[in-house]
Amino acid sequence: MFDLPRITDETPIARIDYHEQIESTNSHALQIAGGVDGNFPLLVLTPRQTAGRGRGKNTWLSSDGALTFSLIVDPQEIGLSTDRWPLVSLTAAVSVHSLLVDLLKGQAANADACRNVGIKWPNDVLINGRKVCGILVETSTGSAQRLVVGVGLNVNNSFDDSAGPLDQAAIAVCELLPEPHSLTQSVIDLVTRMWSDLERLSVGTAEILDQWQDACVLTGHAISLIVESEHVRGVCRGIDAEGALVLECSDGLRKFRSGVAVRLEDPENFNQT
Repeated sequence: MFDLPRITDETPIARIDYHEQIESTNSHALQIAGGVDGNFPLLVLTPRQTAGRGRGKNTWLSSDGALTFSLIVDPQEIGLSTDRWPLVSLTAAVSVHSLLVDLLKGQAANADACRNVGIKWPNDVLINGRKVCGILVETSTGSAQRLVVGVGLNVNNSFDDSAGPLDQAAIAVCELLPEPHSLTQSVIDLVTRMWSDLERLSVGTAEILDQWQDACVLTGHAISLIVESEHVRGVCRGIDAEGALVLECSDGLRKFRSGVAVRLEDPENFNQT
């Protein structure tokens, strides 16, 4: 399913930790990321993840044909200062977004889908309003702090047999292409973009933040933000320079660093109170 030598030859990956099946690539990556010794960037890769994790208590459901991996990054190798670590998830979303746009760009039948690739704060990528990718960034503990960037991308998997509304909430790349897309090529293209974008982030934040803002599907729309037990309603005004979501609420602008956003209706029909 994966051409491992080709992945190491054509990407910055120093080593691949491959598993035919694993509970969670992020959980496994965190176990090995905190050691002093290591050859990084390291890729934990599997064709089948049985207990994938999302943000908080969320799970990531993956089936055959999905791309699931975790990239272990040593921030010191690329000069990524700690103040920019909160932007790594947004940067990974920009990488996925640009990859999907390029994949769909050459498909005349998918012109609308190409325009409708977007990013939903803080870590989801959507096509036509349906989730195609989730991202989970975590920091290792131990003698060395490293970043683990987990990605679940629906490439060739199907939701036809999914219970409940999953088939309506999720989408896979193969639904928009004339034939299945190579998982090996997907890894090569995405990891290369992510590494390049992380290097850009280490130099400056403005370019990455501008790309993210352009792709945001919430900006200008009324949303409900669930922050722990609080529900906050407001109009999304994008993100600030540190990646926090900016909401225009009835009492003024408020910024949030975490939460689950649900898009409501257009702001002109929205009563903020």
